[in-house]
Amino acid sequence: MNLARIGKRLTLSAATLALFAGPALVHRALAEMATTPNLSGAAGVIDMPSGEAMPDGTVTLSLGVFGPVTRSTMSFQATPWLSGSFRVQYIRDWNADGYDTYDDRSFDLRLRLLEESAYLPALSLGLQDIAGTGLFSSEYIAATKTFGDRVKVTGGLGWGRLGSSHSFGSPFGERPEVEVGQGGEPNPGTWFKGPAAAFGGIEWKVNDNWTVKAEYSSDAYTLETVDHQTFERKSPFNFGVEYQKGPNLRIGAYSMYGSEFGIGFHLILDPKNRETVGLMADAPEPVKVRPSRASDPESYDGGWVTQPDAGDLLRKNLARRLAIDGMVIEDFSYTATKVQLRVRNTKIDAGAQAVGRAARALSHVMPASVEVFEIVPVVQGMGVSKVTVRRSDIEALEHAPGNDALLRERAQLSDAGAAPLDGSGPDPKLYPKFTWRIIPGFHLTDPLEGDVGLRFSASYDLRPGVVLSGQVFQRIGKNFGNLPHSSSALPPVRSDSEEYLEDGETAVERLTLAWYSHPAENIYTRVTLGYLERMHAGVSGEVLWKRVDSPLALGVELNYSAQRDTDGGFGLSQYDYRIATGHVSAYYDFGNGFLGQVDVGRYLAGDYGATFSVDREFGNGWKIGAFASFTSASFDDYGEGSFDKGFRLTMPLNWILGQPTRQEVSKTIRPIQRDGGARLSVDGRLYESIRDYHIGRLDDQWGRVWR
Repeated sequence: MNLARIGKRLTLSAATLALFAGPALVHRALAEMATTPNLSGAAGVIDMPSGEAMPDGTVTLSLGVFGPVTRSTMSFQATPWLSGSFRVQYIRDWNADGYDTYDDRSFDLRLRLLEESAYLPALSLGLQDIAGTGLFSSEYIAATKTFGDRVKVTGGLGWGRLGSSHSFGSPFGERPEVEVGQGGEPNPGTWFKGPAAAFGGIEWKVNDNWTVKAEYSSDAYTLETVDHQTFERKSPFNFGVEYQKGPNLRIGAYSMYGSEFGIGFHLILDPKNRETVGLMADAPEPVKVRPSRASDPESYDGGWVTQPDAGDLLRKNLARRLAIDGMVIEDFSYTATKVQLRVRNTKIDAGAQAVGRAARALSHVMPASVEVFEIVPVVQGMGVSKVTVRRSDIEALEHAPGNDALLRERAQLSDAGAAPLDGSGPDPKLYPKFTWRIIPGFHLTDPLEGDVGLRFSASYDLRPGVVLSGQVFQRIGKNFGNLPHSSSALPPVRSDSEEYLEDGETAVERLTLAWYSHPAENIYTRVTLGYLERMHAGVSGEVLWKRVDSPLALGVELNYSAQRDTDGGFGLSQYDYRIATGHVSAYYDFGNGFLGQVDVGRYLAGDYGATFSVDREFGNGWKIGAFASFTSASFDDYGEGSFDKGFRLTMPLNWILGQPTRQEVSKTIRPIQRDGGARLSVDGRLYESIRDYHIGRLDDQWGRVWR
């Protein structure tokens, strides 16, 4: 690879790190020796792993470069004891097998067996490249012990790649040869087999910002140094110095294997902590406490309901207070003792906080005789739940210790039901209403290649639940060259995506008319038609059963689609590919932020099967998950990668911007995009639309109800 191409990749990576870092880089004293990532983006020393685990929930985005090797890695500490990494590795000067630069995608898993204690080290077992080509596969067990607050020592045993330098034998038998085939399949029969070798390292924390490291590597790099002669490995020792900029950014420089210079950039993000950005939100108004009935009995007289202008005046005052927090009235009805407010939240990211702000506004506006507040959040024109609280509880608990838990015990959560017949209806300014925005956009062909541009989005709310919306992308720049085109044995429903990227300098990514409704208790429906996504147009219908107080949801989706032309216009593909697809889905909230989903049905390429997904969602909106699809398409028909799998990440923009917003950035990362297991990408699917205000998600965020 030439220097210009290397520069493009490094520039794009630096820009990506800067985009994510932004205001999140806050100086913070590091009193203890933190777990640090290695050049492979996982907890380690320099090139070797350690026995530690990153803090629970940590997301690490890493770029490691030395000699001809470039590694881009995303790692996620899914639980305190389990982590995973997805990596793309480039090796320059390969000059074989038709490659000038060889690229390889790999996936790692790490299991922490012991947490460090006063007498025992942290102990981890790891599998590297468990479902790739096998060229970089290895296994290890590593232990790390901290001495005082300045020194940390790591030692371990490695197999596979990590057992290739000065090995001492094969304690668990010979390592069998593996027929990789299309790749993407685990090969457990090779794990911890073959020659084993020792590795180790030491870290010295000079001060809160600087750390010096040294290690002994057990990776001989035979493939790179002997088979392809991409660099010369003169020594098993590596040395480096690292600089920590606050809690989020770590930069390192290294002497590698006696012949090469290395650098590492690591962006370390903690989705659990909103404090990394310091959200700049307005403080809530205090609850307005009514006078006691004994001191002012007339204020509790319900005769005000007969006044002809009471409703208009109350609604006007309420709308003014709600607007401060980005909420608008969808419907409003009342009696002398009860009020129901149907409200749309456009700004606050936590459903519980929106409910709390609505309750405060009602306490300031409604006459003293109104004791019961029914707050109905409205999403896509549908009432998705009903939170019922007593006004006297809000007044009594605002300043009580543990007030959030006490209020949750007394609040009732139920189905939203139909809109009241005596309601005053939506704000006249809501329907019809046109809104639009322009934001930066990008596509990735590889972790370090893609294009950037502007994405124009607009929506026209015709009436409650009926939305006309669209999205157009305009490319400004790119750094990808000639992309490989499809050679799939299946209909090219996704493997042609490179052609769509090449031809779509200006592209209508989506143009749809959608209708949402809540026709019966626990039942939600959606119908969407038009240009559903960049590659497919058609019609999509969905029915979801979801009780407000249940962790389980069941859904059915049916679609009929035609493949679009690659130029981003309104024409259809010359292949005239049309297909009916559909899935039956089950969703389950396991608690503690873990969500499971199973989809069974027919996919875009005509294959049948199931997709299994697990996501972890944090209270502030971060969501990270993994999925895999197994279908009737054979591994050979699927092609490279064998089956569909990948990761997905959703990051709330308020985490970066420090301002209240419900906008978010989502990205799905696959080792390779093929046609088997492909589903339509339809905007506004029901489960994600409604669950913010159902029991699992609402309870996760209930601590913000008083904020």
